Formats: sequence, C-alpha cells, structure tokens
Amino acid sequence: MEIITVRSAAFDAASVPAASPSSPNRATTTLLPPTGSSPEPAIPVARCSYFFPSGRRCRHSLAPGNSHFCLTHARKAQPPAALDDPILAAELIEAAGEFSTPDDVRRLMLKIFRGMAQRRIPAKDAGILCYIAQTVLHCQRDSVYHQKLQAQAAAAEAEAEQLRNGPDKLTWNLPR
Repeated sequence: MEIITVRSAAFDAASVPAASPSSPNRATTTLLPPTGSSPEPAIPVARCSYFFPSGRRCRHSLAPGNSHFCLTHARKAQPPAALDDPILAAELIEAAGEFSTPDDVRRLMLKIFRGMAQRRIPAKDAGILCYIAQTVLHCQRDSVYHQKLQAQAAAAEAEAEQLRNGPDKLTWNLPR
C-alpha cells in the first residue's frame, strides 16, 4: 500500500500552526489512495451493528463472543435479570404479611434492602418494589385518616341529633 504525499502552496504560514522549518510557506498533507484504486481487496472491519437515533452507526469493533454488538451495546441488548429466585420471592411475600399495617410495609422494605445489598435483587427492581411499598404505606395512612374523619362526623351527627330531640326526660325540682 502506497502513501501519497501532497505539497500545497495554497496555505500560508499563518494558517498552518506547525509548519516545518525547512519550508515555512508549505503545508504537508498525507493522503491514502482511494479504496477503488487499491490492488488489494479491502478487509471488512467487524463493526458494531448498533445505529444511534440520528442514524449514525457505532464505530466500535465487535465484543468478543458477540457477533453483532460492541461491548457497550452488547450489555444494553441483554435482557434485564429477572427475579427468578423462588426462595427470595417467598421471603418477600412472608415479610409483606397482610400488608395491612405500616410494620408489614417496613418489614418488606427491609427485606428488599437486604436483597439488594446481597445482590439478589437488581437495584432497578428494588427501586420499583420500594416505590410500590411506599405507595401502599401512603394508602394505609389515607385510609386511617378517612376512618378518623368518618368517626368524627358520626360523633358530630349524634350530638346534633341529641340537641334537636332534646333531653329524654325532664325533671322539675320545685320548692313547696
């Protein structure tokens, strides 16, 4: 393969940052011959087949053991790890209990944290499970608040009813 060197006088010394000391008014550019004129056939480069949203193709070489993607895009193409551990699922269900008290939710969130710390639950799944548990906790608080409001309304209604009907029995104590 030949390297062709082209010298051009079109550049002046001010436009070329590092001109050679022997020829201050000339810039040297090295060009490769066009691929069509090469006597040797071009060797195809094994490149990643991922295309960016802009339509540009990834320029990285293929990952070892992967016939389509580079190392970065091979990781992204893998399906996420699922919670396939039946023992872990049983532990989480047991920790949840009836999900009727804040303590049940707290126990479940602690199990999720422990599973994530032991790398039994991926961080993304742990975040989703904790978000669901937090939503359940808010629903429990709202339910308790509405029950309290209903009890107060019922007590106020009973008191108003008693005032409307008056006392059940009137007793007059008059001196003789």
